[in-house]
Amino acid sequence: MITLTINGTSHEVDVEPETPLLWVIRDTIGLTGTKFGCGIAQCGWCQSGQIMAAASLLQRTPRPTDADIDEITNICRCGTYARIRRAIHRAAENFASK
Repeated sequence: MITLTINGTSHEVDVEPETPLLWVIRDTIGLTGTKFGCGIAQCGWCQSGQIMAAASLLQRTPRPTDADIDEITNICRCGTYARIRRAIHRAAENFASK
């Protein structure tokens, strides 16, 4: 049994000592705020860059293709490109309807 204190709350967990802490926090304790990113210290480090790149793309290309979007999303390694692409297409639709 291992005891962890997270955000002031004590949790006793029955896991192997070699279990990665992230797995214990997410899977055993059930706290889903902690994410596995791309190996960088904190997932989400690229969000501001993604937003700025998307805004710039939409100014130049109001109706971008998937290929257009793929060219600007190469700064992230987390594998959420499909979700980023959908968000940019949604933003383009919203701008076009105004």
